[in-house]
Amino acid sequence: GLQPDSPQRLKAGIYYALEQAADEGHCHLNQATLAQRARALLGIGDELDLEPHLESLISENFIVRELEMLSLTQLYRAERFVAQFTAQRIAAEPHPIIEEQIIERCVAQAAQDLGLEFSPEQLRAVQYATHHPFLIITGGPGCGKTTLIRALSAVYDRANRRVLLAAPTGRAAQRMSQVCGMPAGTIHRLLRYDPHKHKFLHDSHNPLPGDVLIIDEASMLDINLARDLFAAIPGNCVLILVGDKDQLPSVGPGRVFADLLAVREVKSVALSHLFRRSEESSINSVAHMINSGITPEIPAPDGNTKTDAYFLPKTSADEAANLIESLVADQLPRKFGFELDDITVLTPSNRGPLGTNELNKRLQKRLNPENNALTQNQIMHGETCFRVGDRVCQRVNNYNLHEAGVFNGDNGIIYRVDPQNRKLLVELWDGRLIEYESGDISQLSLAYAVSVHRSQGSEIPCVVLALHESQYNLLERQLLYTGVTRAKKLLVVVGSKRALNIASRRTSSKQRCTYLRERIKEYLSNA
Repeated sequence: GLQPDSPQRLKAGIYYALEQAADEGHCHLNQATLAQRARALLGIGDELDLEPHLESLISENFIVRELEMLSLTQLYRAERFVAQFTAQRIAAEPHPIIEEQIIERCVAQAAQDLGLEFSPEQLRAVQYATHHPFLIITGGPGCGKTTLIRALSAVYDRANRRVLLAAPTGRAAQRMSQVCGMPAGTIHRLLRYDPHKHKFLHDSHNPLPGDVLIIDEASMLDINLARDLFAAIPGNCVLILVGDKDQLPSVGPGRVFADLLAVREVKSVALSHLFRRSEESSINSVAHMINSGITPEIPAPDGNTKTDAYFLPKTSADEAANLIESLVADQLPRKFGFELDDITVLTPSNRGPLGTNELNKRLQKRLNPENNALTQNQIMHGETCFRVGDRVCQRVNNYNLHEAGVFNGDNGIIYRVDPQNRKLLVELWDGRLIEYESGDISQLSLAYAVSVHRSQGSEIPCVVLALHESQYNLLERQLLYTGVTRAKKLLVVVGSKRALNIASRRTSSKQRCTYLRERIKEYLSNA
C-alpha cells in the first residue's frame, strides 16, 4: 500500500473529499472545510501540510480555486456555463416571438379547447412565454402548472412552432405527454445519450430541433444536467422551466431551480391561485400549510369524516411499522379499494425500524412471502432476497441496460428469476422488459417502501408516509412537503404528532454551497 504521507494518497484524499461534497449537493467548499474533510478521510492530523498537494491538483486542472472557493473542474465549468447562458438570455431584448394577434387568437382557442378560464397569473405566464427567450414558472400542487404547460404547448403548436417537452424522470415525462397530447421524453432521451461515447448526441455543435422547450419538474435539475441541456438549446429556442421551488433540491450537485429563481432579472411567474377542484383537496391544503411553516391539522379516521388525508398517531416506531404493514396489506385495499400497486410507503430514512430497509423486508414478507415449493423463483443478493412478483426500483442511471436507458427512480415488477445464471427480468412501469445480469442487480432495491428523496417527480395514488422522531435529523419542511405532494388520491401519515410538528417548522440547516446566482450577476454586470 501507499505510505500515509505519500503525495498520491494525500491528493486522492483531497479530491475524494470534494467528490463527497458534490454527492451532498455542494458545488464548492471553502479551503478550511475541504482541509478538515480531507484530513478526516485520510485519518491524518494537522502535522501534514496539504497545501502543496492542493496546489498540485489545481495546476493539473483537477480542481479550480476561485476567491475562497475550491471546486471540481467539471462543476466549476458547468456552473459558469449555466450562468453565462442565463445572462445571455436575460440580456436579450424582449420581442413578440409570435405575432400579437395570433397570440390572442391562440390563447382564446386554447381556453376553449381545454374548457377553462385562465387565471391572471397564467395569462401573465403566457404573455412572458411569448415575448421572452427564458421563463421560469413555479407553483405548489393544484395551482395550475400542468394546465399552463398544456396551454403553452397548445398556443405554440397553433402558431406552427416546434414544441419539445421533457422532464427529468420517465414518469413525469409520461404525465406531460398524456396531459398535452404530444410526445414527451426524459431529458436524457431528448438529448440522445450515447452510452459508447459517454456523451449526448445533442450539444452546442448539434443543437435540438425546436422553437420552444418546456421542462417539467425542473427543481430536479442538477448543475451537470442543466449544463448539458442548456448547451443543446439553439439561440432562437424559447426555454420554459416549470417546477415547485419548495420541493427538495436535485439529488445531484447544485440548486439550479432555486438559484435561477433568486435572480431578480430572470423572468418568472409564481402561481399561487388554488383552483376550485384543488381547494377541496385536503392533501393540497396540508401541503400549503406545511409550506407556511404551520403544523397541519390532519384528522384521524373516525368513520364519518370523508377526506383525502388522514393522520394515525403512534408513539413507538415499532407500533408505527406494524400499523403501516397492516394498512398496506389489508386496510387500504379493503376500505378504499386501492390495488397494491397504487400504494407506496414513503419514509425519510433508509435505516431504523421505519427506514426503507426494514419496511421493505416486512412488506415483502407479508405481500410476497417465500414459497418453499418455488425456491427457484428467488435470488439472494447481499442482504436482499428478490422474488418473482416483487416491486423494485432502479437506484442509479444506467444507459447500458436498454437503448433508452433506465433511470434512478424507475420502478417495476420482477417478472422472472434465473437463479442458475443469477439474472432477473424486470417489467418496468412503462412496459419495457429489462434483463439484469448479476453485476447490475445491486442497482435495484425493493420498492414497497421508498425514500422521499427517491420519490421526487412521481405521482402516487395512495401514499403512506412514515414520520417519527426516531428520524429526528431528517425531519424538515422540504422533505415533508415533497412526501405529502406525491399523493394524488389519498395521504395517510403514520407516526408521532411531535415529528409532524418538527418537520413542519424546521427549515433545512444544510444549505448547499453554490455560486450560480453570483456568477449570473457577474456576467450581467460585465455585459
